[in-house]
Amino acid sequence: MNSPRDLYETLHGTYLRYYDTPFALAQPQLQAERHARLAENGVIGQEPLIEFVPRYLSSGLGPNDAAIAAGYPADVAGRLQGLAEAGGLFPSGRLLYSHQADVLKEARSGQHVAVTAGTGSGKTESFLLPILADLLDESRSWNSAPPTQTPWWDENVPKWKPQRSDHRPAAMRAMVLYPMNALVEDQLQRLRRLLDSEASRAWFRDSLNGNRFYFGRYNSRTKVPGAPPINGTDTAGKGRQERLRAYLVEASKTASRVKDDPTRRPFFEQLDGAEMVSRWDMHAFPPDILITNSQMLNIMLGRQIEQGMFAKTREWLRLNQAHR
Repeated sequence: MNSPRDLYETLHGTYLRYYDTPFALAQPQLQAERHARLAENGVIGQEPLIEFVPRYLSSGLGPNDAAIAAGYPADVAGRLQGLAEAGGLFPSGRLLYSHQADVLKEARSGQHVAVTAGTGSGKTESFLLPILADLLDESRSWNSAPPTQTPWWDENVPKWKPQRSDHRPAAMRAMVLYPMNALVEDQLQRLRRLLDSEASRAWFRDSLNGNRFYFGRYNSRTKVPGAPPINGTDTAGKGRQERLRAYLVEASKTASRVKDDPTRRPFFEQLDGAEMVSRWDMHAFPPDILITNSQMLNIMLGRQIEQGMFAKTREWLRLNQAHR
């Protein structure tokens, strides 16, 4: 089968032979009439509609050269190339489409950008490249050691502890919004491959002293609503903590089973890396990249418990602008 047309004709012919064999008619004329009727377009099959899509124009540049052309420092451009390769965003030798390079350049100059393109045009890469490049640019000022993490959900740690330590300003550098949770899940798998695969972790250890670019999904599926227990008498808070503990215990078991399987791993969170899993962790230290949907964002903007996330982001913006 060399084309969609060949596939259609093969399947169509198979159905016709099926009708003619177990349901054969004694009269050849009736058999032929039925065959002709079934063969008509729209009876048991619809003629394929084939649309020719032009190939997207290549920029002729890899991530390193595209970042330099956009105005990023050479060391940032080199790191962008390394992270894009390690995370599978742009395998070695793959070049950017012209619209991807244009987005990188326009975003670097401070312009607002909208991209409309067809399936397979690399729209996700178009917005991820500027985010990564800006994070890499900022990371040059991160002098502190990478964070340590305590698996508080183990029985030896009775109380919730934040995933991150305050080793650098925590804020939402980018927010990725989707209209449906299904698209959120798809993007989450992409970010797990990019920022939390074994190859990516090795790259962050070697290139950024183990510092990470944190990301997290924040929607109705994110555990758990409410706040941590205030004190030993906060029964409701302790109940929420135990629900979160139970969830993380099971998630940890699943993570261990799929950790060495690159095909299955992106479908599940790893609790010892760049992905932030619980709402409480993101309240304490907002992730660099927050993935949510528009309805959840609307709720967050009007609810007190998430206001700290926006306050930390505003403070980071103020400091970032002051240093420019």
